[in-house]
Amino acid sequence: MIKGLGSCMVTGRSYYRIFTIAIYLSQILTLVVANCRRLEICTHIYQTNLKGGEIQRGPTPQYCSILRTYHKCLKGTGRACRGDLQYHTMQSLTDQWLSEFECDNVIEEEPRSLEPILPAHLNPVEQVCHWEGSDKTVFCSVFGDPHVITFDRRFQTCSSIGAWPLVDNQYLAVSVTNEPLVPGSPASAISKVTVILKSTSDCSPERTYEASIDYLPNMFIDGSDAAGEGEIIKVVEHDPGRFVEITARHLAIVVYIRQIGRHLSIAISMPSDLLETGVEGLYLCSQGCPTSQRLDQRRNEVFRLPREAAFAACRDYNVTDVFLDACVFDVSTTNDAMFTLVAKVAQSDYMQLSNNELIKGRTSLLPRLKNKVDRDVAYSSVEYSGPGRPLMFFCVFITFIINSIYCVYF
Repeated sequence: MIKGLGSCMVTGRSYYRIFTIAIYLSQILTLVVANCRRLEICTHIYQTNLKGGEIQRGPTPQYCSILRTYHKCLKGTGRACRGDLQYHTMQSLTDQWLSEFECDNVIEEEPRSLEPILPAHLNPVEQVCHWEGSDKTVFCSVFGDPHVITFDRRFQTCSSIGAWPLVDNQYLAVSVTNEPLVPGSPASAISKVTVILKSTSDCSPERTYEASIDYLPNMFIDGSDAAGEGEIIKVVEHDPGRFVEITARHLAIVVYIRQIGRHLSIAISMPSDLLETGVEGLYLCSQGCPTSQRLDQRRNEVFRLPREAAFAACRDYNVTDVFLDACVFDVSTTNDAMFTLVAKVAQSDYMQLSNNELIKGRTSLLPRLKNKVDRDVAYSSVEYSGPGRPLMFFCVFITFIINSIYCVYF
């Protein structure tokens, strides 16, 4: 019997009830705070395409095409809109309208152009829209703290906060936004990625892709997932909410964007010839971090975990070279073991997209470990990021109070 609770005995059954209610509360709160910015974007695109009411809702090819784009845009919102009532309402409505107007049949019956189709060897688009330049490619990656691997294979760690351009040339522009990771630490991480595939008059229109934490869409911002002759530029979702690939076949450009935990990363591969089409400016992939923004990992004094423990955690993921250096720095600075996977995936992207050439700039954080590190101790020290834990503790506390009041008054 707990003093002050009358005859209400807190038994194992009571604790089970508290825990069960807490789980439901945490799920409800998670749904309530769900971030559904994509719904606004999809709806804006839909309303814009209707041209202020000029195109009326009905079984016409023009409206069905707009409706299908809207429906596809909604489906691409992923996990971010699971708890949004308006999102589920609009998704149900678009399903109903597509069925009601028989849009699949309407679009198929749309009159097609009677222009003659040229043989493949005479098709000017086929002749123009493929890469004819050098086969030599360059690679750039930004991941973790962030760490940057430049086109000329230099490895650097930056403390750049805010928006920074990675690439800007005649065909491609990429930028990222960095935010601080831990109060009091110079470390930061990517919170947003923007990729612009610029228009090439004979092959493809301009398309823009935007990603942010917890929002990795499978389409461009206009709701399409491909454009150009034969879908020559395309967004491919390999792992929903975690891994997206953007390609421009006619330019031999490949961009990987990933989310691991609460961290975004980006890897870019493109022909070296495209470097000559760039404009002058401070771009991280070509120039690296500004000198004033570079971090010397060996002189960093803000550690939340001993480097030996971070090293043990990173080695278990088989990361090597600069990726091991990056992993040890990130884990020791943040005490977040999720960075072990960030480094491993960054190394995998490098192996897949680059020529595996030597990267310059090793920091040799741990050239020699004087003492053997006990792995169990190392792992017990490393935290795995989990935004649900504080919410769960809060819900357990609130549920306990509710249960106590129930026992007193009922």
